[in-house]
Amino acid sequence: MNSGGLWTVLGLAATLLLGGWSIYLAFLGRRYPGRITFIQESCFGLFTSVVRNFPELVVSYQNAPVGQNLVLLKGAFLNSGTKDITPEMVADKLKVSLPVGYAWLTGKIVATSPKIVASVEIPDKSKLSFNLGLFRSGECIRFDALAEVPVPPGSSASSADLAGPELSKALAFEHRIADTRKVDREEKSANPIRRRASKTIFGLLCAMTIVCGGFLSYLLLSDAGRLDAELRYWLSVDDSKSLLVYVLPRTDGQVRVLGVTEKFDRVMSLESFFFGHKWKPTVARNPITRALTLAYALVLLLSAALALTFGIGIRREARIQNLLSISVTDERTTT
Repeated sequence: MNSGGLWTVLGLAATLLLGGWSIYLAFLGRRYPGRITFIQESCFGLFTSVVRNFPELVVSYQNAPVGQNLVLLKGAFLNSGTKDITPEMVADKLKVSLPVGYAWLTGKIVATSPKIVASVEIPDKSKLSFNLGLFRSGECIRFDALAEVPVPPGSSASSADLAGPELSKALAFEHRIADTRKVDREEKSANPIRRRASKTIFGLLCAMTIVCGGFLSYLLLSDAGRLDAELRYWLSVDDSKSLLVYVLPRTDGQVRVLGVTEKFDRVMSLESFFFGHKWKPTVARNPITRALTLAYALVLLLSAALALTFGIGIRREARIQNLLSISVTDERTTT
């Protein structure tokens, strides 16, 4: 494949991938401009986190000691779409549902973006219902909720450790809000080491993309890149047989003749090869240059795609961290 053909293939592949993705996003965004994202800040069992570690400390809920089945969920809803959600758009409120055996005990709005009037209620034990009010694009509502997770009697301490993860897996979201897709779900990354690692990987991928792009441009545009073919010869071994060979010069003035597809290895003088044998030159593609060009092209596309993915993730996480840093508090509680 020559340089022009490779650029054509790469351009067509990039156009199809980016064009198809853009069309999908445009269609989805036009059909559902409303988007709500749930961010799980933490989900842990109170018995595991507090009572078991400090046995001399007494923690109670409604005048009863905290058992192994009480779990505290701390989360947030972000309006991550392009459209404000108004009360008139809501046919059925945003709810967090639990399966049979689980139960919500209480919920509280702990912080909101400025001027949001939101509330939470429990219409039945399996549903935590949110009144969002006017929920503008880019705004955030943070809440705490206490739930009861089914733990068989006599369960071991390891079963109590699973109460938080079990509640997290059991969460289900439902709503009927006009022009709004299903609730997305993400986990808050509180580990600074993980965030630094993501930024480091992003930087390395960007550097790899630049380096591969430079080498690929060199191979395609420089004289070295134009050496995508080499001279070979059809050598007549006898009157009925010809071999495709290539010639390697030696420092002693002789040449080494090697077969391309068949086993043939002979050392002879330059005059003997060119004047003592019948041969016919032919042009064949250079497999090394071609393989290097294709390898650099594939690495370039892969590193660019991964860098784009990491970049979008880092930007989104920074936006989430910024939204979750809101300090407007609210003490509305429901039981």
